[in-house]
This record gives sequence, structure tokens and C-alpha cells, in this order.
Amino acid sequence: MVKLDLGSGPRDFWVSDESDWLHLDCEPYEGVIRGTCLEPIPVKDRSVEVAYLGQLLVELSIEQQLALADELVRVMKDDGVIRVHDYDGVLGYPEFFRRWEQHGWEESQGRVG
Repeated sequence: MVKLDLGSGPRDFWVSDESDWLHLDCEPYEGVIRGTCLEPIPVKDRSVEVAYLGQLLVELSIEQQLALADELVRVMKDDGVIRVHDYDGVLGYPEFFRRWEQHGWEESQGRVG
């Protein structure tokens, strides 16, 4: 099972340190795979069961959010779950979620949330 912690930050901020989680960030933290949101996520198509986005979306431009949404569509299993955490409690990323809906994913199905 593959789980992604995107924009993970250093170990103290990881969603989990269990071995089935891959931590990705644009900064070179120990234990983190370094990359940007415009690069392919280094996993196989349809291999991810859970993806966690902490405060990542607030750091991205709309273009980067859309590129990330498309890339997540590629890597997520059909029954996968994407958890988006927004510290302000208000999801202010309508373009990101609209892109998901264009690919057939719906928040009401519990597939994004």
C-alpha cells in the first residue's frame, strides 16, 4: 500500500512516520523525497491509496494546484482517499476541487476530504 504525505516538511510535521508513507517536499529534509509540484510524483499509476495534503495548497499558485490535481488523478487508486487539511478551517481552493470533479471525483462520495 502506498500513502503520500505531500508537502510533508521535516519529520516533526509528518502525518505519520510509518514505513508505508512516502514524504515529499520541495525542501531537502532528512527522510523526504525532494521534488516540486510540477514534477511527476515518483510512484506508479493507480498505486496510491491515501494522499495527505497538509498546508500545501496555500503555498501553490493556481497553475501548480491544477497540475497537482492532474498528477493525483494519475497516481490515485479508484477507491483512494485524498485528505486536505486547511488550518484556517475553510477550503479556499475551488479550482483544485473543480479539477477533481472534472475527472469524476466528488467530495460528497468521500473520495476527497
